[in-house]
Amino acid sequence: EELVAHGADIVHVFESPLLKYYTTDGYTKVLTDFFKDHKPNILLIGATNNGRDLAPRMSGRMQNGVVADCTILTVDTNEGLVEW
Repeated sequence: EELVAHGADIVHVFESPLLKYYTTDGYTKVLTDFFKDHKPNILLIGATNNGRDLAPRMSGRMQNGVVADCTILTVDTNEGLVEW
């Protein structure tokens, strides 16, 4: 509810024993399984210790690039471009 109040259109909540404690393999499996069916245009992961651990693994599994430590993200809705 709080995320929607701050502008999120959709919020996905995951429940899995693999998410009880943070492990790179567990989180990567749950998220990549989800993203196989829900192919996002962009995935934002915080620059926390866990995020810096998870982002490159997700990138490799999903065969996408990763851009680290972005401080500004601009979306041009007219052109459909995301700039960082």
